[in-house]
Amino acid sequence: EKIEHKVVCAVISGQMRHGIRIGQRERSSIYDIEELYGHSEEVCLGGSPTEVEFELQLKVQAPSPCGICRCSLAVLQPESATSPLEQSNDALLEVSFDASAEEHLHFYISSSYFDSNS
Repeated sequence: EKIEHKVVCAVISGQMRHGIRIGQRERSSIYDIEELYGHSEEVCLGGSPTEVEFELQLKVQAPSPCGICRCSLAVLQPESATSPLEQSNDALLEVSFDASAEEHLHFYISSSYFDSNS
């Protein structure tokens, strides 16, 4: 059975969205995580058939003399999924982008095509 729901987690800067899309190809415990515009490899993350846990990390560097900030939005495994000895800052997926220091950054989370039985 094909599942068509997706959750989008993004950062908005001006008129641009930068982020990830999370969904399931079928009713299973494996979730696909992809960059919104398909510019990077898709990765998979395990959860349960009805939920998945992850952390988002937004890093923003100080602006350059031209007023451009280098930013990255990363998907990390939740701290609860790893022991303190295994924890690392390795991102499962990272989206890098530039933003104007004059524009505010806003988080954006949305969902579409939710199955009422999920």
